[in-house]
Amino acid sequence: MRVSFVIPHRKNLVFLQAAVRSIRQQQTAAGRALEVIVVDNASTEGALAWAEAEGCVVISMAANQGFGKAVNHGIRAGTGDWIVVMNDDVELETDWLRQLEAALERTPAAWFVCGKTLQFAARGRVDGVGDAISKGGTAMRLGNGRADGDRFNVGRATFFPSATATAFRRTFFEQAGLFDETFFA
Repeated sequence: MRVSFVIPHRKNLVFLQAAVRSIRQQQTAAGRALEVIVVDNASTEGALAWAEAEGCVVISMAANQGFGKAVNHGIRAGTGDWIVVMNDDVELETDWLRQLEAALERTPAAWFVCGKTLQFAARGRVDGVGDAISKGGTAMRLGNGRADGDRFNVGRATFFPSATATAFRRTFFEQAGLFDETFFA
């Protein structure tokens, strides 16, 4: 499985550095190279030079184009069979990719897989385990704000992954299309 990580970046180089380091741990654990693409949304803190020095593919945007457009540039540039869309403030557990690969082996027809994310400032609390859509059309993060525990360590089907850290089959984007570029975030 060839994997391309796409990280849109706007500010806070310290977060980006931690995110890329956590991907490099995945690389070591997987025993193979992983492509890391940083899409720089006009940051001003030296992220471009740092990411290039780290061996990342860097796409530089002259102005902040927003999340959707940045991620789409990264998806188009990626060479992997799987594209991981990941926020720049995410730190992956060392075995994150291995766990996702195991989930893919159990569900080979899946279009995407995502893991549990914990809150950055309160690591014992869940940020999300996927998203849900209400009958009224509003989204909500499943598990958000709750204490982490075994009930959040169980695999389950979801139709709404969060783009916080999700691995998508490249063919998903080929069939469904890319992110809505009017979604600025």
